[in-house]
Amino acid sequence: MIKLDLTITTEAPLVLRGTRGGSQFSPPLRYVPGTALRGALAVEYLRNGGRPTDDHFRALFLSDEVSYGPLFPCKEGKRARPLPASAVACKRYKGEHAASIGDALLRLELTSVLLESPGDGCRAPLATLAAWEGCPDCRDRYPGRLPNLRDRLEGYYVEEPFALVSTHTRLLTGVGMSRRTGTAAHRLLFSMGAIEEGQSFQGEVRLHGEEDRLQALLRELAPPQGTLRLGGARSRGQGRVRVEGWTAAENEAEPPLERRWRAFNEAVRRLWTASGLAPPQEDYFTLGVESPLILRNAWLRPVRPADVDAQALGLPPGVERRRAMLKEVTVRGWNVACGLPKEEMPAADAGSVFLFCAPVSLRASIQERLGQIEGYGAGERRNEGFGRMIACSPFHCRT
Repeated sequence: MIKLDLTITTEAPLVLRGTRGGSQFSPPLRYVPGTALRGALAVEYLRNGGRPTDDHFRALFLSDEVSYGPLFPCKEGKRARPLPASAVACKRYKGEHAASIGDALLRLELTSVLLESPGDGCRAPLATLAAWEGCPDCRDRYPGRLPNLRDRLEGYYVEEPFALVSTHTRLLTGVGMSRRTGTAAHRLLFSMGAIEEGQSFQGEVRLHGEEDRLQALLRELAPPQGTLRLGGARSRGQGRVRVEGWTAAENEAEPPLERRWRAFNEAVRRLWTASGLAPPQEDYFTLGVESPLILRNAWLRPVRPADVDAQALGLPPGVERRRAMLKEVTVRGWNVACGLPKEEMPAADAGSVFLFCAPVSLRASIQERLGQIEGYGAGERRNEGFGRMIACSPFHCRT
């Protein structure tokens, strides 16, 4: 498998709707989904004289040989990741001070463990947990005042050095057209949210088939310094992006799984010990969703995010789901060939995170399955970039 990093820069407002049209206002997505990238490259292939029946077209867009991941905003050439749903920061300053940014996942799990333990010895640790909810930066700056509480933080971030990354959007106002007369309709206005021009996005495209041939085809469809059209409102001049280039993805962009696993469990032991508890005998690990996760059960029925367990993710028996912090989204789409909408599916949105624990004896089999999930994704429509996940993200060690 080869991983390629694709970097693009917006040259015109980029309209990417999170919902279908039909309302007066359509909120925008703040990243470029893999399905939009796949569709733009498919249009470019057909525009250059290709046909849907070509072997190259099938390999690039209708098979699992190529997986088009989402493109997230980047900063100084580093690709950002979505913040997990467990990320918290000062409720007032919203992450302006790095000291207030933390992760609540292990704190919530520790609270559950303390409440499950018998006796009254958990009162002092619970009071410490309550104090952790206050912003440490506000406590240091205003020692005589009650600190602001920490609340959920959304957006994107980069590591080393840690920094938040945001996507700038604006509204594009238009006039509706009458289908009867073909002219502007009376008193029919609408607004579209769009990503502003001049912003860079980067994502990972994975090649699982004949890597050299597929890589050459992709570079031909989207050559460096070439242009692509993405998203909606393209007939109005929107959606033009410049391809900055393709580069080989860095294998060490994140520490290897085994090292992340050790660091996460070390954070668990430190937190448990500081609260007066014996370190857990089991292994803890997380799975964070980086693009919407679509799952079906054995009867081909959609699995709602709240019902996702270890079995649904293909983890070995004996793994227990301890906690889930979820953001649910309905995945929609449009089948251009048939002229029909795709089936609407409930999915766990990017940022959702699952916490599991398991006996130490299962460590090797679990890590093997986690490596498969990180490399090939999980669930359905993985060639469109859905189902991207990361295990034991270093962000969860910010306790």
